Amino acid sequence: MLDIERILQTRIPDLAPVYGGVRGSTISSRRREYAWQTLVASGLNVVIDLRKDYTAERYPELCRQYGVEYFHYPVDCDRDTIALMVERFPQFCDRIDNGDFYIACAMGLHRTDIALCTYWVFHAADMGMAPPPQCL
Repeated sequence: MLDIERILQTRIPDLAPVYGGVRGSTISSRRREYAWQTLVASGLNVVIDLRKDYTAERYPELCRQYGVEYFHYPVDCDRDTIALMVERFPQFCDRIDNGDFYIACAMGLHRTDIALCTYWVFHAADMGMAPPPQCL
């Protein structure tokens, strides 16, 4: 189980607990390297990257280096990305259901809110779960 209190002490911007994991700013930048050891020691199992336009290998490489799964679930409103979101939605839900995740995006486009609300509307609400705080 993820030690959320320990993760919150890293002071990564926009951190908040949600569904057995956390959401926050992207941790692929060199400014956030300090947090990786704490995240892994806290029980992190998977990083969910929501950026459609991310093409560098840094994030997947950091995940490999620290033994954490990298899952790319791009969120955007163009036809091709929506098709990919629908295709990957079951895997996205599995990762959220399993907990111990870090869902990351920090571009101010509300992708995290969209992804978590979509998860709730089309999956978690049927299991009696409350909506994420961002949806209230």
